[in-house]
Amino acid sequence: MAPIIDEIRGLYGLYPSWLVTTCLVIVGLGLAWLLWKLIRIGMVVIVTVLLLAIVGFAGWMILGA
Repeated sequence: MAPIIDEIRGLYGLYPSWLVTTCLVIVGLGLAWLLWKLIRIGMVVIVTVLLLAIVGFAGWMILGA
């Protein structure tokens, strides 16, 4: 993590601070959006598996009884 922080500090020395900050904010928002998409896909998969398990259990109880 320390080398990344050193690289960012080096960017502040080469470019205007507003440009580096804006780029870091855009990259951070992009990573947050990607993470949200992955979490949302995971939630959809979990809910689908749980619903299939409930339907399977109900079918097993009805047909098994």
